[in-house]
Amino acid sequence: MKIKEKLKKHLPKIIFISIIVLIIIIYYSLNLKRYFDLKHITDEKLTSIKNFFAEFYFIGPIIIILFFMVFNISMLPTFFFIFISGYLYGPFYGSFLGYSGMIFGMAASFLTIRYLFKKDFNFKFGNTKTVKAIESYIEKYHGLAVLFFRLFFIFPYNIQNIAYGLSRIKTSTYIFFSAIGIIPSTLMWIFLGYFTSKNAIALADVKKFFLLSVIIIAALLLFFVLTFFIKKKLNITINK
Repeated sequence: MKIKEKLKKHLPKIIFISIIVLIIIIYYSLNLKRYFDLKHITDEKLTSIKNFFAEFYFIGPIIIILFFMVFNISMLPTFFFIFISGYLYGPFYGSFLGYSGMIFGMAASFLTIRYLFKKDFNFKFGNTKTVKAIESYIEKYHGLAVLFFRLFFIFPYNIQNIAYGLSRIKTSTYIFFSAIGIIPSTLMWIFLGYFTSKNAIALADVKKFFLLSVIIIAALLLFFVLTFFIKKKLNITINK
């Protein structure tokens, strides 16, 4: 295949990767984490964000959903936007907005990776031992595997979008079980945002609560992993 034909074939992928790299460079070089990361957010910045969206009340939700999609595709954290949904729009409309944003962002990332890279990935790595093992695991557990790792988000959601986008799992299965799995964490951040807006929870307590939730989830995940290996070891011993 000629260079021009190869370039034409892979042009969408080149453009996509270039845009993502540019977004990531801008995000970190301009230190935008101080605006989109709760670790660096302050009450003053939250007030500024609230005033900003007050000026764009009707298109504010659309802006937030677009942020969800861009950040998901760019593999940047999105919990901040769930928090902001609850902070700005309350427990009911905020829950709808945050949940919709998560689903739109998740689907956008998954479908983009699947459309652009799945065929090339399978061609180059589909027959490797690791990929076959992962595909076997997915075929065995189907959506339950997706549900498990969504509930126990020890692996970032954005990484999961990419991994499953490259796999053979059905799109409908992935989105359905992901939509169920994100409910607990989404509601948690929505209500943390809402209670923060009502001054029922201090921003410092939100950060502590998040750290505590990560520790609890990691402990539960470790428990399940240890239980799995112990059970497997006992079965091998009994069979012998």
